[in-house]
Amino acid sequence: MYELLDSVQKRNGNGVNYAYCGYGLNKKNYGVFHNNFNYGAPNYQWMNNNVGRNRYIHPNNKKNRNWKNARVTSSFSPASSQSSSPTQTWTSPPEQSVATAQQVIPHGNGAESSDRMEIIKPQLLFQDKIDNSSGLWMPKLTEKPNAIEPLLLNVAINKNGKCSIHPYKVELEKFEIAKVQFDPCSIKRYKNINDTDMVFVQTHSDLISLVEKLMKCREIAIDLEHHSNRSYQGITCLMQISTRNTDYLIDTLSLRSDLHVLNKIFTNPKVLKVLHGADNDILWLQRDLSLYIVNMFDTHQAAIALDIPPGKRSFSSLLSTYCNIQTDKQYQLADWRIRPLPKELVEYSRMDTHFLLYIKDVMSNKLLLLGKGQELLKSVYQKSTNICKTVYKKPICDDNSFKRFYRKSGKKFNEHQLCALKLMYYWRDKIARQEDDSVEYVLPNNMMISIAEKLPNSIEGIYECCTSVPPLVLKNIIELYSIIVDAKCDLSMSDEPLNVKENITVKSGDMIKTMLSYVWPKKIIDKVSRGINFVSTAMVFKVVPTVFELSLVSGILGINCGSKYAAVAFSCVGIYFFFTLAVTQWKKKFY
Repeated sequence: MYELLDSVQKRNGNGVNYAYCGYGLNKKNYGVFHNNFNYGAPNYQWMNNNVGRNRYIHPNNKKNRNWKNARVTSSFSPASSQSSSPTQTWTSPPEQSVATAQQVIPHGNGAESSDRMEIIKPQLLFQDKIDNSSGLWMPKLTEKPNAIEPLLLNVAINKNGKCSIHPYKVELEKFEIAKVQFDPCSIKRYKNINDTDMVFVQTHSDLISLVEKLMKCREIAIDLEHHSNRSYQGITCLMQISTRNTDYLIDTLSLRSDLHVLNKIFTNPKVLKVLHGADNDILWLQRDLSLYIVNMFDTHQAAIALDIPPGKRSFSSLLSTYCNIQTDKQYQLADWRIRPLPKELVEYSRMDTHFLLYIKDVMSNKLLLLGKGQELLKSVYQKSTNICKTVYKKPICDDNSFKRFYRKSGKKFNEHQLCALKLMYYWRDKIARQEDDSVEYVLPNNMMISIAEKLPNSIEGIYECCTSVPPLVLKNIIELYSIIVDAKCDLSMSDEPLNVKENITVKSGDMIKTMLSYVWPKKIIDKVSRGINFVSTAMVFKVVPTVFELSLVSGILGINCGSKYAAVAFSCVGIYFFFTLAVTQWKKKFY
C-alpha cells in the first residue's frame, strides 16, 4: 500500500487534472490512474451527470438509446448528420472553440478503454476564470441596455455586511405589464417540431445574427441545460431559445463571454420571456453569462395559480396535459458538456422550449377565465418578476451549513465521530474549490458519513468505507487519514452533538506548526505536520505493538526452548521484513 501511495503522490502531486473514469478504484482492486492523454480518441459514450459519481452508459444498453462512434471535433453540430428538420443552419466552429478542450480521454487497455472515457473540463478555456473563493460574488455586467438608471456600484452595505446589488433592480421595480399581455390569447397550434427550422449558434457572427432576429420578436421561450458534477458552482452548457417559427440552440461554453449582448432582448420590457421553473435559470444566467431578465412569465408559477397538484407541475407533466406529448426524462441528467451534441440530446433540448409559448397561451387564458379578471394573471407576472429580482450568491460552507448537513443525516455521533465529520466537511469543501469539482464528486455524503462513523485505523480502512474510491480521495489520502487521526486525538468537542465549537483548537501537530511557522512556509509546514502525524500513528498503532509482540514471543521461546529457538524465530521475521522491503522498492520501478 505504501508504494501505491508514493506512486499516486508522484503522479498527482503537481496539481494536474488527471484522467479517470468513474472512480477507477474499488475496495477489491486498489488501482492506479494512468497519465495517458490521448487526444485522438475516436469515440465516446455520453455520461449521466449523477451527483457524486459518473455513470457511463454501456453501448449495448438499448434502453438508454446511446449513440456510438460520435466524432470528437470542435463542432457544435450534432453527432448525427441526418436532420429531422427542414432547414438546419450549420456553421463552422471558431478557431479556438471551447470544444477543442473537451477531447475524450480513454483509459485502460483493449476493448475496455473504448467504453471508459472522460471529458476534460471546458472551464480550462474560459476567458473569465472561475472564482471559487468564499468572497462576495460580483456582477460582471459592463453595459446596461434598456436602462432607466445607469449602471452604478454593484455593492451595498446592509445589516449582514456587504451584498451584491441587482443591476436591473430599478428597472424591475418600475416594470409595468403591457396591456396587450392581459388580452386573451388567440390559440394557434404549435408547429410540428420536425417542420420547424433549427439553428445552431456557436460563433460570434451567429450570435449577432440571432440578436437581430430576436429584436423583431414580441415573445420568446428560454431554457438552460446545466452541469454541476464536475464544477464547484456549476456551469451553463446550453441555452435554448424558441420563437413561433424557429428553435435556436446556443453553445454557452464557446460563447460564454459574448452572450451578454442578449441583454438587448432579455431586459427589453416590451419582449415577453417565457420560462418554466426559472428560479435556478435566473441565477445561472447572472453567474455565467451576465444576463438578466425583465418581463417574464413563469409557467410553473402559473401552474401554482391554477391549483394544479404539486406532482403535476413539472414541464413534462404540462407537456403531457396540454400537448399530449410524452418526454423521455432519462436525458435530464446527461452530461451537456460533450461536443458535438448527439442527436438525442438535440431533440430533447428542443422539446424544452418548442412548445412553451403554446402552453403559455393556454395557461394565460385559463388564468383570465378562472380569475374572472386580470388579478390572477397579474399575480403570476408579479411572482415571476420577484424571481427575476433574485441575486446569485456563492455556496457557503460554515458551521450553520454543517449543522444542517448533520441534522439531515439523522445520525447521532459521539464527540470523536462528530469531530471527524466536521473536519472532513470543511476539507471536502476546500478540495472542491481548489479542483473546481462538486463536493459530492470529491467525497459523496454517504461515504463521508461512513468514514466518520467507523473512524478507520488505517488507509485501507478508509478505502473499505467507500463503495468505489473517489479519485480526489486517492490523491489526498494522506491528508484525509491525518484528519481521522486528528479527530481521534481531539478531546475539545462538546458532548452535545449539535453544540459544535467555533474552532477546533486541539489537533495533533499544532504545537509543531506553531514552532516551525517562524522558519518555513505554510505549505512545507503542512507537509511536515502530516508526515509527523502519519509516522507517529504508525509507530503507536503498528510498529511498537509488533516489536513488543515479537520480543514477547522470542522471550518465551528462549526461556522454554533455549536461545537458539528464539534466535531462529527472530531471524525469520527479520528476513521476511527485509525481503518485503526489497520487493517493494523493486515494484516501484513499474508504477
